[in-house]
Amino acid sequence: MQSTRVLILLLLLSAAAAIVAYVNLTNSRDAAIASQRDLNICRADLADLSRWQATPGAAATSSGDDRAFNKDIRIAAIAAGIPNELASVEVGQPVRFEESDYLEMPLFLRLNAVTLRQLTTFIHDLSDNDPRLRAKMIELSVPTDIGSQPNRAARAAQGESWTADLTLARLSYAPKPRGNP
Repeated sequence: MQSTRVLILLLLLSAAAAIVAYVNLTNSRDAAIASQRDLNICRADLADLSRWQATPGAAATSSGDDRAFNKDIRIAAIAAGIPNELASVEVGQPVRFEESDYLEMPLFLRLNAVTLRQLTTFIHDLSDNDPRLRAKMIELSVPTDIGSQPNRAARAAQGESWTADLTLARLSYAPKPRGNP
């Protein structure tokens, strides 16, 4: 009788240990699946970045990529309803991004008489068209020249119209020269 109770107790303890082990393995499997998904996302991001490789000297020159970027700016301005408000686009000197193999090229844009909704739509569409692009700084000021268009004057009268100076950063792949050990 005593040995039967011991065997039943051991059986119950074995079952409990099996359940705990099963739960741990299930949690580990879920964590491994999440890690695999994250790894796949990182690999896809790296593949996207490597597609836009350029030589260090080519970053400041005009290319088909620059023409595509200008087209992206026009498309984003049209989507935001401000195709005539883009006053200027200037390209700065590329600088190395945080000791990495990437250059960050500053882009300076000025938009006249835009609403915050139009500005947000413009930046969102521009970022969607070129994932290497991100807004670094946005400066808003009251427009000094509201122009002759009736909608500009109405927006300015309501205090909704702004002149926006945007500083954007665009990453491009440019491996650092490796020194001799």
